[in-house]
Formats: sequence, C-alpha cells, structure tokens
Amino acid sequence: MAAELLRLRARGHHDVRATHGKTLEFTTDAEITARATCVLGVGTTAAPAHPVAGPVRIEIRCGALSTEFRALAHSGWRPGGTAIVRRSAERLPTTFATDAGLAASALPRDLVELLADPAAEIDVAVRRDTDAAPALIRYHAGPGADPRLTAELAAADEVITADPIAEQAVRDHAPEHRAPAPGRTLVVTGVDPTTPLPADAPEHVELLGVPTDLAVAAAAPTPAPVVLAGAVDRRTLPDLLRTHHAARIVLRTTAAELPKLLNQARRLLGTRTAVLAPTAPGRAERPRRTPVEDAEPGSGALVCCLEPVATATSTAEHPDARWPALLESLLDQDVSPKTLAAALAAQPGWTRRLAYDAVLALKKG
Repeated sequence: MAAELLRLRARGHHDVRATHGKTLEFTTDAEITARATCVLGVGTTAAPAHPVAGPVRIEIRCGALSTEFRALAHSGWRPGGTAIVRRSAERLPTTFATDAGLAASALPRDLVELLADPAAEIDVAVRRDTDAAPALIRYHAGPGADPRLTAELAAADEVITADPIAEQAVRDHAPEHRAPAPGRTLVVTGVDPTTPLPADAPEHVELLGVPTDLAVAAAAPTPAPVVLAGAVDRRTLPDLLRTHHAARIVLRTTAAELPKLLNQARRLLGTRTAVLAPTAPGRAERPRRTPVEDAEPGSGALVCCLEPVATATSTAEHPDARWPALLESLLDQDVSPKTLAAALAAQPGWTRRLAYDAVLALKKG
C-alpha cells in the first residue's frame, strides 16, 4: 500500500447533505446548517500536523462504507484548519487539495446517509498517488522557516538547486520523512525566480513563492530579459513590441482583450507562444504555456508573457518611439495606409510586412 501522508478524523452531523457539485469539505466547526452542502464532517482534526504536497489518493471511510478518489494536495494548506477539496485548480488558504476526481454530490448516497448521523466517526486517509503524471515544481525560497517548502521537498522525486541560497534553504527545510511522487521534480531557486523553465518541461508545471508577473515569465523557456509592462492595450502594444521584441514581455489585460492583443503580437512580430495566468488569488501558481492561436483566456483579469521571437529585428535599429502617435495623426488626416506603410518600410529596422501590419493595427485600433 502507498505511504500514508495524513489522516483526518471528523464526526457526522444531521445537516450533512453532500449535494455540492464542485467541492467537499471537512470543517473544524462543531455545527453547520443545511446550507453547508459541501460539508461531509464536523470537528475535524489532522495528524500528523504538517502540510502535504503532490498527487494523493483520498479515502473517506465511515462504518463499513468507503470511497476513494485522486487529487492534488495543496502544500499551502495548514493543519488545524478546515480542509476543502476542489474539483478545480483554485488554491485558497483552506484548500487541502485540488483537481479532485469527485465532489460531495458524487459520493455514494448510502455513505452520505452514514455521514448524516451525529454519532458517526469519519476517517479520511490521505496516501501518495504513485501513478500520477510527471510534474515540474519551481519553488523560490524566501527567508525564514517555510513549512510549504518542507512539504514540497517531501513529495519530490528529484530536487535541483539553482544557487547557493537555494542549497541552504533545502538543507534548512529537510523533511523528517519523505514520500516522493514518481516523476515529480522540484527546482529550488534563491536568487533569480525568472530563470526560464526547460523547453521540455512536462505539461504540469507549478511556480511557487513567485509573484504572478514573474511566474509567467519563468514559465517561458526562452532565456531573455524580462520586461514588466503593466496594463497594455492595442494602442500601446505595437511600440512595446518594437522596443522590447528580444525580451519576455509581461503584460496585464482582461480575458476579453487578450485574443486581440495576441493576434496583434502575432501579426506585428510573429509571436508564436505565450504564457497565461489568472491574477485572482489562488489561481496563479499554474501558468499555462500555449500557442497564441490556441489560447483560451477564460474570464477575468490575466497576466500574459509574450515570448520573444528569435528572428526579430535588432533593438539598435528601433526608430523614434513616437511613431505610433505620428502614424495615428496622419491616418486622421486621411493619408492612405498604403502610403504610410511604404514610408515606414523605408526606415531602418522595418520590413514591408512589419510596416503594413503596424499601420493596419493602428487603423483598426
């Protein structure tokens, strides 16, 4: 049997309904109401008192009945608090695990009947899942004690340190017991959190201890400078691309605007790939690298890293930074886009295609 990592114990409650379709929860509260449709048990305790990381199998047992499912433990959860298991990837302080194979509503109904008995004793065993897909975890170590780093070290099949500060952090946070997940690689940094991930990184990548803007930059495998551009729109993007085309450009936008910006970057500079992450707390630790034409922005506010294109023209040939305003002024005076594109293409650092796309982008904007 796989190594047991943690055990939760809880009691049943007459208001347990288990009808929530997205989460399940074991609360430390002694009482709940019928509105708590995700709660399966009350008065929850945890032992041993340390966080858990990596892929797990969770078994819920009450009396003679049980059910088991797979999930991904959240190393930011702290024992002693409520434990919420989510179907989604959202991580909040009370989130024990994400990517769960089921929610409360999917529990066998005969098991739910037992959980609704106040005298019921509920036992939740959390064990290592040894059949999960490979994963790469980048952890930027900060000063002081960090239980989360200890949990990640305990779950790692391989640990790589990027610098002397990282080496010291690994020594300081060595776990007493290890239960590695096969294929789970932990890369610890202490100096530069934007060191690019390898180009052959597995599909599952997490960046922990890193601000969102830097996390999306680190998820881009190209070793290039990082430019934090802040909020960007279609009028400011062309000049940003021309000035910093050899850099990893990190910008903030909305899901509604992102497809337009990605299309503009593709037409103006040939940008092929980008890294996306929501800005919402709990959702930024797993950025997604995607071809720009396949990007699925989702909803809400986003951070995006545009990866540089190797064939871009040299920044030394960049023309006057005021060209967008000048072109817009000429367009307002009914100068034809064809004439403007021809004039722009004659300038150092421009090609006819780039010039035409730049004028067209301004005209549409």
